[in-house]
Amino acid sequence: MKNGYTHKEYAYSIAVDALYRAYRHDLENEGLSSADLARVKQNIEKLYYKLADAVKFDVSPLQGK
Repeated sequence: MKNGYTHKEYAYSIAVDALYRAYRHDLENEGLSSADLARVKQNIEKLYYKLADAVKFDVSPLQGK
């Protein structure tokens, strides 16, 4: 591909970016309780790092780790 990614890497980059945005910005407007929000964020974090690791991306930490 012209962007330097393989097709798989490009697809994963779209998913990783969407998870980052959801974790940092989009979830606050969903009306979730604080307990539900914490659990959703925990699961997004697991998926975010799992996808990034699968294609060896160096990603920004979600929580300032």
